[in-house]
Amino acid sequence: MSQGSDTPREWEFEFRRHDHFHYLRDNTADTIITTSQVAIKRDARAAGCDVRTLERQVRLHLPYLLHTGEVDIGDMYDRVRALAIARASNIARARSQARTLADNYNLSPRMETTTRGIRTTENEYLPLEIREVKPSIGYVYQSELHYLRSPRADTIVEFGAFEPDMNYPLLYMGFSLCDRDHLNSLANMINSTQHHPALALTRVVGVTALPRNLITYTLSRVLSRISEEGRRGVVFTAVNPYLGFTGASILAASFKAVALSPVRYGYKTNGEFITRRLSTIQPALTIDTFPPNVIFARAIDKRTAKILKSTIVKVSNTGELIRIETRSGTSTEKRILSDSTSIAAFRLYRQQLESGWSRRTIHPDWAPKFQMGSPAGQCGVTSVWLARKLRSDFGIEAMYCYGKLEFAGAYPESVDRHCWLEVTSISGATTVIDLTADQAVGFTEPIIVAEEDSLRARGIYYRARIKKPLDVLPDDAVWTRYLVLADSMIATFPEAA
Repeated sequence: MSQGSDTPREWEFEFRRHDHFHYLRDNTADTIITTSQVAIKRDARAAGCDVRTLERQVRLHLPYLLHTGEVDIGDMYDRVRALAIARASNIARARSQARTLADNYNLSPRMETTTRGIRTTENEYLPLEIREVKPSIGYVYQSELHYLRSPRADTIVEFGAFEPDMNYPLLYMGFSLCDRDHLNSLANMINSTQHHPALALTRVVGVTALPRNLITYTLSRVLSRISEEGRRGVVFTAVNPYLGFTGASILAASFKAVALSPVRYGYKTNGEFITRRLSTIQPALTIDTFPPNVIFARAIDKRTAKILKSTIVKVSNTGELIRIETRSGTSTEKRILSDSTSIAAFRLYRQQLESGWSRRTIHPDWAPKFQMGSPAGQCGVTSVWLARKLRSDFGIEAMYCYGKLEFAGAYPESVDRHCWLEVTSISGATTVIDLTADQAVGFTEPIIVAEEDSLRARGIYYRARIKKPLDVLPDDAVWTRYLVLADSMIATFPEAA
């Protein structure tokens, strides 16, 4: 297929087996991979990674070249080789380090996952545990082991398959709230009682070549746990055939293909891949003319499972409408509505956060003055935690702000380096949300939630020098300290984290 055109191709057919995915491959990219096999295998050995890992990085970077219409296959691999090898080598190194902390069994694909544990080639059974993963460990898997090498700031559920007594999982799974309006509307139409965003399985990564059925088994167990905790409705996940994924484990875990979704490939000026979320925030070349992702859905509860099994055949999204075609040949359209929810429970948040503040979460400059329960130096991690909470629980997007908190007059004392959140409404009004306002000496209000104009009328001025959206914060220095806070909050208040 020629990649010189900016017009997306039409893709329409139903998936029943993973071998249908070859229809969504790109012939030009496949040819480049095939003709470069000798060089790819040589480079994979030199980089210390498996061939598949390097091939995936090559595919990630080919759209940057192919979108121009250049199809000189002979030198395409050489032009993406350096970036692909560097990323693949880093992934292999990180997986090797994680494996030493996760795998005492010396797992191999010849083993098989069963309800009794992992069955070895000698017919022995090794115990296996499915449990939650600490945010700090999940961050390592997302940022260093996963092929995208880009942690999501909005991950809310993290599980893994563990050997007993190990802190690092053999297999990691991260879930976020679905941020695609048409899929959330679809989830609501499937189950009208689901008024919150659907879950999306966004990251799956293992530390080694895994035993058979481990992904399917772990995913089924995790979704059962999520159901037991009271969540209902649908979980979505995307599979990218262009990158070589077949969806076999997803289909085996009773997911059903319901839609095709365009993929946006973003690139820095040097041609290095960046994710869709980051490409909308920073200057980047974006390309969306390659084969789409296949969107799969699985019901979390039995009621939704019945509806999903009996009705949905195909979903399409055009502008503000989604169209759902059913087995009976009828179709339904529904306008996508944005849901707004009021902000609440800040005092409870503050109380819970106080128990998570520690010497490891405080800003280094404030560490000598650390006191239990004091907000001094805790504004950064608190603001990150709250920004995630606002998105996950209320669908509210907040900007993380760093700057000066200033007061009219000499008292209370100004805070020269402070962090808070700002939320801008459709009308343009900006609301300041600050859960650590009382770190200003002489100011007795621990929490501020007010529009800027009303604060100025009181002689309170928030002057931001830097504003950042949530999705770029994993690259900020505050994130490492935030992960310490997140680990503590999950251990103490799992329902709040």
